[in-house]
Amino acid sequence: MIEESKKYATQDQALADEITAARQLIISVRDDPEIAPLVAVRGLDADKLAEGLGLQETTQITFNGRQEAMAGQVQATAALEEVDASAWQTYQDFRATGRAFFTNPAARLALSLSGNTPRDRQKFITHVSASYAAARLEPYQATFAGAGYPLEALDAAQATLEALIAADQVQDAAIAAAKQATADRDAAGKVLRQWVRQLKTVAKIALRNRPDLADRLQL
Repeated sequence: MIEESKKYATQDQALADEITAARQLIISVRDDPEIAPLVAVRGLDADKLAEGLGLQETTQITFNGRQEAMAGQVQATAALEEVDASAWQTYQDFRATGRAFFTNPAARLALSLSGNTPRDRQKFITHVSASYAAARLEPYQATFAGAGYPLEALDAAQATLEALIAADQVQDAAIAAAKQATADRDAAGKVLRQWVRQLKTVAKIALRNRPDLADRLQL
């Protein structure tokens, strides 16, 4: 996991450097009084260079957006893990209490207290919802109330489950947003990369007889 994070961090830095370099190159071509007219006759006039800057700015925006989306995903995952642990422990306490007071297999089955608690989150939510709902009904509620689980306590337990459901939905949305932001960034980066490649090709040709000017652009 750490190595994968390092790999993505390296990729992010490489793209950030590309975006910065693209802006510097375009501005250098545009603002150099000797270079600008030579490349303009080959199609790289002020409007074309402005187009390139627009692509660079779009890529920068999508890069920033992706960084924000990834941070949002990390925060959503951390929040989900916290409420997941709370909901799990809350239910385990309830389950232990129920199994201590209801030893009859039929009662345990009705209360969803038989077998193991599902670890899959969606199955866990379904399982626990059914268990809490059954505990509200007689003849079970009177026993649960006497064991520390009156309706108010069940409401509080259910609230931890509702928090888990909400956090799970937030994480799903954060993952989707990060995925879309990554796709947007990659698409913008691809367009910018191609545009810069074309700029360098044209500039090299335009400045073939002026190696000193080509050196200014590090071509």
